[in-house]
Amino acid sequence: MNSFFIVGTISSLDTLHELNKNPQKLKGCDVVELRFDEHMELSEAKDAAKEISQHRPVLITIRTSKEGGTWKLDDAHRFEFFKEFFEIATYADIELKSELFQHQKRSDFPSEMTVIGSFHNYKKCPSEAEMNELIQQGEQWGIDIVKLAVFCNKADDRQSLSNVLEDHPESNLALMGMGPEGLETRFSLPPLGSKFTYGFLDKPAAPGQPSCMALAQKLK
Repeated sequence: MNSFFIVGTISSLDTLHELNKNPQKLKGCDVVELRFDEHMELSEAKDAAKEISQHRPVLITIRTSKEGGTWKLDDAHRFEFFKEFFEIATYADIELKSELFQHQKRSDFPSEMTVIGSFHNYKKCPSEAEMNELIQQGEQWGIDIVKLAVFCNKADDRQSLSNVLEDHPESNLALMGMGPEGLETRFSLPPLGSKFTYGFLDKPAAPGQPSCMALAQKLK
């Protein structure tokens, strides 16, 4: 079994329905990320997510507009939507900087669910000290996997991600760069210990994100 998973991101219910009809198209995808913030209708999304979970584990993400998503309602409402997927999803993603992270406890999520604490910066790569602080913050809360997705403007940014990964050999991290300079990290960091790498199943969900198939062809 791979020590890392390739996550296939879905932003459209049409794509989800198509994959349910043709699950062979999930080849190379270990986990399906359902981006509920992309205006998916709850009842329809739940039924489709339940069906796709028979083929792959589901990661539920309800990304706020502050970190690249489209969700604009308050976090109290967002947590209620998360709860709708507790019996379906294997993974849930919440932002380390969100109010939901500040107000909810790890025990508010099912113990068997893997909770991902994420941070996104679409302009630059934070310093290694800042990234280390985010990892510590997440682990203190009880996060199972800390995900840092940051924009790489130069080669040094890719090296910073590698350094942070190397500095935390006992931590469960998913680190990746965005943008053209960051593309390489989606292929290079998983073999070094990054737990997840993300590719799209319908359209890129982040700058420079490759397709799930492109990741699978190179990494598997």
